[in-house]
Amino acid sequence: MFNKLFLAGLAALITQTVLANENFVTQSTTPYPPACMSTGDSDNLTPSDTRRVYASDIIKFSAWQDSDVTANVEVEIYRRGCSDPDRSVLFFSAQKIDSAEGFYLPRLFAKIGEDLYPLRLVNEPNSFEQNQNGFVEGTGFNEYILDGVAASAIESTANIITPDQYNAAFTLVIRDALDDNIEYEVGIDAFSGLLKPRKFPMNGRLSGVWVVEGARDQGFVIAFNEFVDSNGVRGQMFLSWYTYNTDGSTLWLVANTFHDIPEDSVDLNMELVENGEFLTSKQAERTPVGNATLTAENCNELTFEYNLDGLGLGSGTITLVRAFSVETAGFACRDQAARIDAL
Repeated sequence: MFNKLFLAGLAALITQTVLANENFVTQSTTPYPPACMSTGDSDNLTPSDTRRVYASDIIKFSAWQDSDVTANVEVEIYRRGCSDPDRSVLFFSAQKIDSAEGFYLPRLFAKIGEDLYPLRLVNEPNSFEQNQNGFVEGTGFNEYILDGVAASAIESTANIITPDQYNAAFTLVIRDALDDNIEYEVGIDAFSGLLKPRKFPMNGRLSGVWVVEGARDQGFVIAFNEFVDSNGVRGQMFLSWYTYNTDGSTLWLVANTFHDIPEDSVDLNMELVENGEFLTSKQAERTPVGNATLTAENCNELTFEYNLDGLGLGSGTITLVRAFSVETAGFACRDQAARIDAL
């Protein structure tokens, strides 16, 4: 009894204080490519034809705030294709369905042979509120991603699930947070590669220098940030395009806008920047010259649809690729093995 109450209090303390999120350098063992998809709106779960469901059951977990009783929780466990090739993401969604005030999130493990590989629940992987633990209150589905777990200083990779293991068949062990006697097992099938991937969310992993293959001495600088204001957490992006006019003179085009965190596409109003001064505080002139749509395809590819009729350059669609490999603000394009090797 004492141990359960102590653990309950500890879980509550952790939930209230440990909300600072790790990035994908410190959490180098993430078994799916970082930010390869986005968790959805809890009121609008992914359609069933875009995922493979392994469990949809009522499960009992220790109840918040009375840990001596259990809460009935509707649980779904499913796998979805990632926007990166041959990769997938496992999801865990849960909804309290009885009168209990809340419930404690379980501990999860991938059982492969006789070995247990710890997994953790994370919320939006490219936003605030990443690591989820402790308890859940309220109603409605809460959707989480099953992620890998490792200590900050990695001395051995023996208990780190690899991408190959994560995408293969294994047994998912669901263990109550406070009571080892409450345990469930769910069989997880290997990823078939046939699931429709969710869109690739725009995030800091895409910040960097981008070019169009074959277009020499010109390119894009694109930066993504998270912005918090009275409207909540939003994505913010800035685009700067260095190119040439029809007469060979240089053009500097910019765009700056906000977007919702899970979005994979953003509409832009393009402006021409001119008549500035070298190293002074004078603000250059900006003239609207067209519009564009930027869409994230994957970590290394963007689609850019533009209309620059205001400059007489017409419209078109081009593919942007990276000028060189880059890691910005902890968002890496490298897969798990390369991230571990870099530690």
